[in-house]
Amino acid sequence: MRIEHPQPDLLFRRFAPLRLVADQLRSSTVPADAFFDPDDFMLMSWCRDDRPAGISLFKHVHTRRYLNLDSEAHAYRYVPPDTDDPAGKGTYLPLASMRDAVDHLRLWELPWMRPELAEHRQGLAWDDRWDEYEALNGVDLHRAS
Repeated sequence: MRIEHPQPDLLFRRFAPLRLVADQLRSSTVPADAFFDPDDFMLMSWCRDDRPAGISLFKHVHTRRYLNLDSEAHAYRYVPPDTDDPAGKGTYLPLASMRDAVDHLRLWELPWMRPELAEHRQGLAWDDRWDEYEALNGVDLHRAS
């Protein structure tokens, strides 16, 4: 007999913002947004002491790019400290839209990184991937998310 806990486990709660993003992207018209998978991220908050409380740092395992989210899935961009002040800490600023955050991930490159998405490469090699940029990134589409 399995006992259900009233609260989800810690990992489930920590990765909840990514599932909120996935929910938002389900209705997206941008083809590459279909490649978004919450399981493709590592939680990196534990190794950054310069982040504000309440913002979690998620690093994509393939693109190696960050998605910084609060518990409500609002996105933030990291602004590093001024180079003249090496002891200074960076700042996290809210992004205007989730679209900006998702575009930063460069999900459109995933067909060249994940074998199961190879059909989206259109037979192109990595060096020629920019030829598919518009098709995968939905340049002519309504890009709100």
